[in-house]
Formats: sequence, C-alpha cells, structure tokens
Amino acid sequence: MMNRLGRTFSMIVYQNISIVISAGIINILFGQNGWWPDTQLSQFIDPLYHYVIPLLLAYTGGKIYGGQRGGIIASVSVLGLIISSEIPMIVGAILFSPLIGRVFHYIETRIKHFFPIGTELLFRNLTDACLSIIFMFFFYKCVGPLFNISFQKFSQLMIIFIESGWLPFVSIIIEPAKVLFFNNVINHGIVGPLGIQQTKELGKSIFFLLEANPGPGLGVLLAYYWKVKKERRFEIKTTMGIQAIGGIHEVYFPYVLMRPILLIPLIVSGFTGNTVFNYFHTGLVSTASPGSVIFILFLAPKANIVYVLFGILASASVSFLLSYLLLPKKVSLHNEREDERIILQDMLGESQLQTNGLRGTTEAPPLKNIIKHVTFACDGGLGSSAMGAAILKKRLNEEPSLTLEVNYASIDEIPLDTDLIISHQQFKERIISKYPEKHYIGLSSLSNREEYGEIIDFIKLHQ
Repeated sequence: MMNRLGRTFSMIVYQNISIVISAGIINILFGQNGWWPDTQLSQFIDPLYHYVIPLLLAYTGGKIYGGQRGGIIASVSVLGLIISSEIPMIVGAILFSPLIGRVFHYIETRIKHFFPIGTELLFRNLTDACLSIIFMFFFYKCVGPLFNISFQKFSQLMIIFIESGWLPFVSIIIEPAKVLFFNNVINHGIVGPLGIQQTKELGKSIFFLLEANPGPGLGVLLAYYWKVKKERRFEIKTTMGIQAIGGIHEVYFPYVLMRPILLIPLIVSGFTGNTVFNYFHTGLVSTASPGSVIFILFLAPKANIVYVLFGILASASVSFLLSYLLLPKKVSLHNEREDERIILQDMLGESQLQTNGLRGTTEAPPLKNIIKHVTFACDGGLGSSAMGAAILKKRLNEEPSLTLEVNYASIDEIPLDTDLIISHQQFKERIISKYPEKHYIGLSSLSNREEYGEIIDFIKLHQ
C-alpha cells in the first residue's frame, strides 16, 4: 500500500518535473540570491510556486484516478486550498489530488446511469461544475485552514530535525532503498515535495541532495574499475560517465546487488555527504533530475557550490575506500561466465534461445506476435529507460534489415501496442503481472552493451 502510494506521489511530481526545474533555474539566475538578481524577472517565481506548480500537480494527481475530468476538478478544488493559505500548497496538491480523482470517479460511476437519454452531455458538465464548486469551497473552508496549521507545525519539526544533527542518518534508509529501485519514489515522492516547499520559504533545500548525491555510487564504480580485469574496465568507465555526468544512478545498482555487502560503503558515504551538506547549511533550489554532478552544481546557490562539491567528493572518497577494501582482489562481472548470462530466461513463455551461449532448446520460440514496437520501461519513465532505448537504437543502426519503433515509458504507462517490454530484471514480477500478454526481457544491467546483442537475436526470431 505504502509503495503504491509512494509511486503515485512520485508520478505526480515526475510528470511535472520540468516546471519545477524551470522555477529553480529562474531562482538560481535571477532570484534574490541568484547569479544576476533582477526584480523584474524574479517576479515570476512567486506565481510559479503559489499557483502554477500546485495546480499542475493537482491536475496530474486527479487525472491518474479520474481521467481528464478528474484532473480538472482536482485543480479547481486545490485552488480553494491555495487561497486559504499564505504558503504554497505544493504538498497539499500532491496529497489531496489523487483522493479527489478517486472520489470523482466513484461518484461519476454511480450516477451516470441515471442521466436521461440524450441529456448525458448536459448532466455530465453540470455534475463536473457542481462537484468542482463543492470541493473548492470545502477545501477553502474546512481542509485548508486545518492543513495550513498542521503543515506549519510539520515544517517546524523538520527544521528542528535538520538542526538536531540527525538528518545524516537518513542514509540508512535512503541508500538501500535506492539500490532496490525505490530511488524515484524517494526523490520525487517524499524528499522532493518537502524540498519544493522548503525552497519557497528558505530559497534552497537540503532535501534535494539527500537522494540525488552521486558520490556514493561513483565511489562503488571507481572501486570496481580498479578491481576488474583490464579488458572489462571500459564498461565500468562508461557506467561511471553515465552515472556521474548523465545523472542516471540506476546503472550502478546492479553492481551493488551482485555484492550486497557494498551497502555498507553506500550508507557510510551517504552519511558523510549528508553531514557535510548539513554542517555547511547547503542546499539546491530545485530537484536535480537527473542527478548529474554538473546539474547539481548548477542548481546550487553560488555561495554553496564549493560545499556541495566537497560533500559529493567526500562521499565518493569514503565509498571508494570502503568498497575497495570489501571487494575481492579480482572481481568477476555478471557477464564474464556463460552460466551467469540470464537475460532471455526472463522472457514470457517457455522457449529460450541457444544462441550466444544462452541456455535453451534448439527449437525456435513459438511466435506470439511479430515484434515491431519495443518499449524500455523503468519506474519513472525517464533516466535509465531513455538510456536503454538510446543504446538499442544505436545497435539497430547496425541491423538495416530490422525496422522497429523503440521508445521508453514508465511501467504504468507502457503503450498498448508494445510487442516487447525491456527493463531491469528487478521489475520482472511487476511488469509480467501487469502485462502478461507481452514479450518481456529482463536485463541484468541496462548499461551492458553485450546484452543488447542478445535482444537483437531474440527480435530476429520474431520478424
């Protein structure tokens, strides 16, 4: 239940992340503490935080459960919440909009059968208008004042928590959860909304750094780089670039899952980075999505850039040293032995390929359907899935005989016309249960280019 709720909140923020980042960029460039303070250009900041962002979040949350009409009603309802408060109702929009969408959907399904034939459009529009007004006044008179007081108390408690020195210990929860692919839920569903709210009040927020810090993952990859055989270092080097510069943290998760003891360096290094950030009172002005070192430094106030960089380097150093000590003298990667290559075992159906060293029968797999549309999927629908789609497209350029449409999406929004779904194998059960009629391939690492050759072999058998 909590996981599903977290994914819902994450989806709401993730689908509107561009407008959140836009507000942050205006703030970092032209805000009071920006690089080039400008009162004329900075006047857009308050309306973005007070009206645009909450209303867009509300529309998205209402639409998830109530469709477009549910989104519209949720937006009007949250307007009552906004007017009743002096602080931005960003968290309120995220919390209440899915509930509004659900309530609207329940009411609409119960009363639509009573509309006289030929008057459906009339009564539907009247229903939407009346519900919007009722919800708006209800949130303005009842929910808004109570929520405003509650959230102010909560904000005070969060400030006390930050100043108490306990904040760095959240790495005990965040770092293991990230590796289990809950990174989007944490970043966009939990710390992100708190950070957006705090940014409007304080101009920056440390919450944006708790999950986005690339230092712990970079240290693990650097330790792998010095431990693996020289011929395997190019893969690790590419992965480090994708993780640190590209900001796609999912690429280092498989390396930790192969050796769970590396969770210790991640937790300790996360604690180190959080301690530095907290001690120097650093923060970012917006969610860093993706969590690239370059993007993080860009979103840091100019007075905080050195301290943010120091926190990232400190956490990366601690992670590297501990990981280097915990890893064996010579590390074998997941794709160095034939019996460790498991990619096409995860596809739907009983058949398996014999090519490329994969275990299986000599018979070709039964034809479910001709593969013309491939979708890479991840939890958020960006980041790792976009990277995987780009790698496959590049490999397909070497196969002119194959004509495919390749795109990427979140697991909950995979197009219905998709023939083949590809994801990290961590999402196997979730995807298979949701799309049992589709071909599925689970990758052990989205950055391992050798596995993409096996994908192409599978596609060729379905052409």
